[in-house]
Amino acid sequence: MTRFLKSAAFPILIVVVLAFLAKEIVNPGRKEVKPTFQQFMTQVEKKKVKSVTMQPKNNTLEVSLKDGKTKYKTGFPENYEPQIVNTLRQNGVNFKVKPKGGSAWVSILTYMLPFVFIIAL
Repeated sequence: MTRFLKSAAFPILIVVVLAFLAKEIVNPGRKEVKPTFQQFMTQVEKKKVKSVTMQPKNNTLEVSLKDGKTKYKTGFPENYEPQIVNTLRQNGVNFKVKPKGGSAWVSILTYMLPFVFIIAL
């Protein structure tokens, strides 16, 4: 450890860490706040949502607003898909649902792999 403290790498590391901290203090950056599911539902009811892509596999919604530039992702509760679809239909929002299942090739390979190992032995 003392060898590291005496080497040139230690001061360089200190300078890099200090530069990073200074950058964060001076310019913290814009932190976007993603709307919650409840805020999303309010936007749908206020007719602000242009389109939605629902991904039941990981319970997320990709939302595009009517302003043309705002897009975000938000989560939704487990098994809440029917209520979301009904709300989207009632408010005239275009939507699509991505399939929940995985790749057919992955399923086939997972099924066949044990047999391949047994035959190979």
